[in-house]
Amino acid sequence: MNEIATTKSSYWHCNHCYRILKHGEFRFNCIICDNYDLCEECFLTLDPPHPHRMMHELAYGKEETVQECQNASMANGIQTAITMYHDRYCLGVRDIDKINPALYADTYTWLTFETVGIRSKNFGQGLRDIIEPRCYLGICAANRPEWNVFQRKCSFMTTIDIILLGMEKNRLRIHYMGDIETNGSTKQYDSVNIDPNECLTIVYTSGSSGFPKGAMISENSYRATFLQWCHPSPSDQINFCYEPLAWVSDRDAVIRTFFVGGRTGFSTGDISHLMEDLALVRPNNFSTAPAIWNKVYAEFKAALSLAIAHLSPEAVAAEEDRLLQQFSKLIPIRCKTITVGGAMISPVVLNFVKRCFSRCCIYESYGITECGRVTSNNIIKNTLQFRLISVPEMGYTIDDELFPRGELLIKTDEMFSGYINNPEETRAALTEDGFFRTGDIVELRVRPDGELYVHLIDRKKNFFKLSQGQYISPEFLQSIYIQSPFVEQIYIHGDLLADSIAAVVVPNREYAQAFALEHNLKNFDMIN
Repeated sequence: MNEIATTKSSYWHCNHCYRILKHGEFRFNCIICDNYDLCEECFLTLDPPHPHRMMHELAYGKEETVQECQNASMANGIQTAITMYHDRYCLGVRDIDKINPALYADTYTWLTFETVGIRSKNFGQGLRDIIEPRCYLGICAANRPEWNVFQRKCSFMTTIDIILLGMEKNRLRIHYMGDIETNGSTKQYDSVNIDPNECLTIVYTSGSSGFPKGAMISENSYRATFLQWCHPSPSDQINFCYEPLAWVSDRDAVIRTFFVGGRTGFSTGDISHLMEDLALVRPNNFSTAPAIWNKVYAEFKAALSLAIAHLSPEAVAAEEDRLLQQFSKLIPIRCKTITVGGAMISPVVLNFVKRCFSRCCIYESYGITECGRVTSNNIIKNTLQFRLISVPEMGYTIDDELFPRGELLIKTDEMFSGYINNPEETRAALTEDGFFRTGDIVELRVRPDGELYVHLIDRKKNFFKLSQGQYISPEFLQSIYIQSPFVEQIYIHGDLLADSIAAVVVPNREYAQAFALEHNLKNFDMIN
C-alpha cells in the first residue's frame, strides 16, 4: 500500500474482492476492460491472474475542504488547487529505459500537486535573485513538467511569461533550473499583487496572416477562463499533452485539468512514439490537429487497398469493417471523447474518425489565440457575443440568399488586451465597440430546433488575385486536395503577376506504394 494512504475512502473499489480502496492507495487498472480495477493484494494473488495488462495507478477520494475561488486571483486559485489535491498525481513524463538510455520505458513517473507547488515556489523565489517582478521571461522548452513549473511560478511571482517557439543564441547567460530551485528554497519573498487588467502572459500567434504577433492575456482574462473550473472532479481526469504548449489550446487544457484535480501526461515529443505515449497515459480525451487523423486515414486506406486487392465485391465491406475495428484500438478504452481542432478537417477524414471511433464522442473545436475557444461542434459559446459583417470583395454578404455569410466578429471576457508593442495591429484587429475581427469567413445557419451555428468556409486574409483578376483561396483548395489519400501535405501558391497557381505536394508514401503494388507499377514508374 502507498505510504500516503489514509483511512478515508476513495472513489474506486476492487472488482475482485469488492473492497472500497482507501484514499492514497495504489490500484491496478486494466488497459482493455472498461473501469476494471484490482487492489494490490488481489493483483498479486489472483489465480489465474487477470488476462490483460494492468497499469499501476493511484486511488483518491473526495477532498475534505472545497474552497471557492471564483473571485480569487490566478495565484490564489493555483494555491487552492495545490492545497486541495496535494497528494494526487499532477504532471507525468515517460521514463527512460534503464538498460538502454536511447530508448523509452513503458512507464511514466508522476509528480504530485504538492511537489509541483513546492518546485514552483522555490523556482520563483530563486528567480527573484536574478530578475525583478513584472519583468518579461520567455519559455523555450519541450512539453515537460518543468515547463509548467515555470509558468506556475509566473502566477506566484507575477512576472510575465512569453511563450516562444524559438530563441536567439547570442549573449546568453545560463542558470541551471536545479540551482535556482535550491537557492529559492532558502529564500522568502512576499508575493506581489497585480492589477487584474495587467498582462499575465504573452502568447504569440501562428502568423497565418502575416508575422506572429504577441497577444497579451490579462489576469482578468485568465480568471474568466479558468477559475470557474476550480472544484474537484469525482472521476479520474487525465489529459494527454503532445502539441506545443505555445498553443493556447493545449496550455489551457493543462491548466483546466490542474484546477479539477486531474493529471497531465506529456508525450516524448517524438511523433513515432505518439501512439505508445497515448496508450501509456490513457487520457479521457484525446485532442489533436487534423494532420494526425489525415495520416491515420491514409494508413487505413493503404491497408484497405492491399487487403481488398484480390477480394470479391461482397467481401470488401466485411474487410473494411474488420480494419475499422483494428484501427479503433489506437485509442485507449478509457478515452471517451476526441477533440479535433487547430485547423479545418476534411469531411471525408472526419467521417472516418466518427466511424472508426464510434464509441467516442467526436467534437470539432474552433478557437483563436486572442479569444480562446469560440465554438464546439460549430455551436458558438453562450458566454461570448458575435456578429457577421459582409466581405463583398470575396463575394460574401450577410444578405446572401441561402445563409448570411461574412467575417465573424466576437467579443468575450476571455479576450486578449492587445498586441505587445504593436498598437497599429491592435487597432486593426478590434472594432470601435471592442469586437475582435477573426478574419474567418462563416455561414450562419439554423438547426431544426432553432439553435444557431456557424460553418467555417474561408479565410479573409488567405486569398490572392491572379493576373486575370480571379480571386483564389488557397486554404479552400488545400482542404479539397488533402482529402486525397495520395496527399500527405500540400501548399498552394499564387502570384499577382501569374495567371495560374502552383502546388507543392508531399505524397503519402505508404498509399502510393500500395497503389503501385495493386497496379503493378515499378518504383521507377512511380517516382517519375
